[in-house]
Amino acid sequence: TLTYAATAMSGGMSLFSFPIRIQLNNAFFGIEDMVEHGDDNWLDRIGRDGNGALYKMYNALTTASGNEKKTRTWEGTDDLTALITNLNESLPLATRVTYAYDNLNLPQAASYFTTMAIISSQDLGHKNYYLYRDSDNTGEWAILPWDLDLTFGRNWVSSYGSTNYFNDVMFTTNILNFYPGAAIASKSANRLFDLFFASPDFQQMYLRRLRTLMDTLLKPSYSPANYIESQIRQSENLIDPLNINPSDAALDYAAWGPTWGNTNWSVMRVAAEQIVSGYLDGRRAYLYASPMATLNGIPIPAAQPTNAVVYIASWDYNPASGNQAEQYVELRNTNSHAVDVSG
Repeated sequence: TLTYAATAMSGGMSLFSFPIRIQLNNAFFGIEDMVEHGDDNWLDRIGRDGNGALYKMYNALTTASGNEKKTRTWEGTDDLTALITNLNESLPLATRVTYAYDNLNLPQAASYFTTMAIISSQDLGHKNYYLYRDSDNTGEWAILPWDLDLTFGRNWVSSYGSTNYFNDVMFTTNILNFYPGAAIASKSANRLFDLFFASPDFQQMYLRRLRTLMDTLLKPSYSPANYIESQIRQSENLIDPLNINPSDAALDYAAWGPTWGNTNWSVMRVAAEQIVSGYLDGRRAYLYASPMATLNGIPIPAAQPTNAVVYIASWDYNPASGNQAEQYVELRNTNSHAVDVSG
């Protein structure tokens, strides 16, 4: 729930998610997360064309087969095959970049990757993501999040006493290109990920957008208002209100018992506060101060100057060729640094 909220705040395409109390046969059953279905209704809700192609992906963009097509089921998967073929890493990088400019929703991709870096998701790329194509309009592809339990300090590990994420370690230094991924060395690289992190243009988009989200979503620890902490405290007060005894959180603990290495971490408020003190402070220290926080060796830029200006340099709304698809507006950045013009 926290991660989907952060994704929506970043400007990305996000499912809704919220905790619910479940009663079964007139008795308390537990607290669960309600998560929206990825389908045409979701696309319509977030202002996208529900008639576009939506795929739930189960591989690293290696094949169109084996994935789940959620919309446009009357047609095949030729569109996904074309994307996979044109991102084949046997093609020159310049060829793939040109294809990406024409066929990827680049702002959405930048926001996706940077949000996943802020919340430190590692269990992605080899699966656990959606692809959406605005089939009847721009034709552009977007990448969207799915399966977000391994976030905010949680990694799938094969040590610390168990081969899963039921452990007491809070991981704060997960790398910015997600590969090989903390303790998931067996996962294969994703063609879209590799392209985005290899292109100098896209690297700058990623790093500038990351700095924007660091300064607006994550924020330095001394900031008087931190969005993520406030969301955590709201959930604590909703699920475990101090003026109700037993609270829903206490009932859930009584019903299901401890599930983590340190049984105290199964107590709702204790576990939630571990995200604040154990993860967020460490992630801030890593992103803001660590020399290791780079994208393939390129550091995160300084905060964007408040007086950064980008000019409208030229435009053409009536191309001489007669091809209206060749209309354009040219924005020119004369600064010595990349500029985020999101919003």
